[in-house]
Amino acid sequence: MDEVDRGSIVLSLSGHDKANFFFVVGFEEENYLLLADGKFRPIDHPKKKKKKHCKLIKKIGNERIADKLASGERVSDADLRKALKLFLKEEVI
Repeated sequence: MDEVDRGSIVLSLSGHDKANFFFVVGFEEENYLLLADGKFRPIDHPKKKKKKHCKLIKKIGNERIADKLASGERVSDADLRKALKLFLKEEVI
């Protein structure tokens, strides 16, 4: 898997959340990502998932979200939901 950063959008490849898109909000150890979508996985309780079970879709999903995550600012669940919705809308068209 290519290197992912905070703010990247990934697709879950396995588990009960298979085929769902998430933002990478953090890292744990070297093989785990912390994922949130703002709806089923809020940013306060991110999903811990192995890198090999995710596919990098977009290196920087949303500049605003990536900048906030990098600087340590608070990102709301609503921000994540809106950014994912906009991303999916752009990808379908």
